[in-house]
Amino acid sequence: MAKKPKQDADWTETTDAHIATLAAFNGSLVEAMSEAVSQYVEGVATLNREMTSFVSDRLRQDAEFGHSFATCRTFTEVTDMQQEWARKAALDYMTEAQKLSEIGQSVMANGTRWANERTISPAGE
Repeated sequence: MAKKPKQDADWTETTDAHIATLAAFNGSLVEAMSEAVSQYVEGVATLNREMTSFVSDRLRQDAEFGHSFATCRTFTEVTDMQQEWARKAALDYMTEAQKLSEIGQSVMANGTRWANERTISPAGE
């Protein structure tokens, strides 16, 4: 087996030392970023569950509306039922938008706070 030239071996050792130094220096940053990304992914999963639940509930309500709508006998019943459905749907969508906004804000605030607490040293240190 051929020996590596001295220059290549020195370069590899120097590079390894630099990488080790950078890894040690940036370890807390890498850890903080990893945890922040993990919290972000958990938050996105929470958003996904909330949206899935909302869509499922709205589809159920819309199907129930369709069945009830088919039983209407007068124009007044039709318009009353349609107005109630529209009012309820608008309220549901506004409420859901607020929930999603709160979840999103919480996800960003928690991830940012966690990263800041672990990467920013207090003044004077």
